[in-house]
Amino acid sequence: MSNGTGDLIQTTLESWPSNDWCGAATGQWCVRASLFGWFGQLDGAGAAVSGTDQVLIDYGYNATSGNWTQTVTNGQTGAELSYFSYPSGLMTRWGTGTECNDDCTGTAAKQQYVNTTITLASADPNFGATLGVSQGTTYTGLTSEQGGLIWKIAEINVPSMS
Repeated sequence: MSNGTGDLIQTTLESWPSNDWCGAATGQWCVRASLFGWFGQLDGAGAAVSGTDQVLIDYGYNATSGNWTQTVTNGQTGAELSYFSYPSGLMTRWGTGTECNDDCTGTAAKQQYVNTTITLASADPNFGATLGVSQGTTYTGLTSEQGGLIWKIAEINVPSMS
């Protein structure tokens, strides 16, 4: 999520030549909650995940403290994988992204997001019209509740990239 003024709240799933920094074994990835902004990147602790794991990403805003909180858990076991909280402005954009760094060769398998729920600060019955996809990405099951306050996407599929 981003706020248009430079802050990008993101949870990253990372594959590097060595993922020892998060305790990953060969073939596992690292996941961590983070914030990127004018100050660089700030991160919560990282944890190892396998390709068959389901990762639950929850972002929440606390109006009293002004903090955005990210809690990343294993969707099957409920175990907390990463947590990060930091003050930032209200977010105005939401999306998914894939980065390819250091001469990487793309992604081997598709990425899938299931049961995505977005709760807006106030109802916007036109929010669904702002969703865009590119490079073969698709989504299904876009619905809204409470006059456009809550939006749900059943499935987002990002194809493998080479």
